[in-house]
Amino acid sequence: MTTGPRRACRVALLDAAGGDPYLPALRALTGHPERPFAAELALRIARDPRFEALLADPGDPVAGERAADGTWWPQDPSRSVPALLSQVAGEYGLGPDAAALYLALLAMPDPTDKNVTRWTGWKPARFKAARAELAATDLVVEAGRTRAGRSLFLPGAWAELKAPNVPVERWKFPLLDLVSEESAVLGVVVPAEPVADLYARVWRRVRDGDVPRFEELRVRRGRRR
Repeated sequence: MTTGPRRACRVALLDAAGGDPYLPALRALTGHPERPFAAELALRIARDPRFEALLADPGDPVAGERAADGTWWPQDPSRSVPALLSQVAGEYGLGPDAAALYLALLAMPDPTDKNVTRWTGWKPARFKAARAELAATDLVVEAGRTRAGRSLFLPGAWAELKAPNVPVERWKFPLLDLVSEESAVLGVVVPAEPVADLYARVWRRVRDGDVPRFEELRVRRGRRR
């Protein structure tokens, strides 16, 4: 079976500003006429040093062991940012597992129960214990939300991202370079930098006072009768 020609762009041949004389033609061929900026955004991400670092080999975990097959997940804070994890645990009086779960909820776009157990390698009983400890605090809220794949959430507004993404807290939008539900022009929402860097950035944001919270509802008072 044969296929027709496929469009491609050799990012290494672009100039330092990410420009290219054929960019208008590429823009017209993206297949998303209603989103004419998709090509520019894709090229900008491809040339971003953070994204290049994300695609690089993360090397050995800072702490902990690799899985039996030799792999490990940087999304597991106990392996990628153990010192930061200790700070989070000490700040809130959490055990290391509950602190790891909280960090994942703060930073990851897809911290479903299934993903967290995959990243950490926890058995069901261990995940259940971490979840129960975190749920007993006021750092999270417990609820049932469609397609979330989890029952613990950061307090605040909720965004229904389209599949293949899972819905996510709006507080995470700046971390994930999102401005609205429709701004995920490249499809799947993923971190654009190494996960360890993202964990460090989200913790700085929290320490600076920008914590997930419910916004105060302001209602105009009607005329008293």
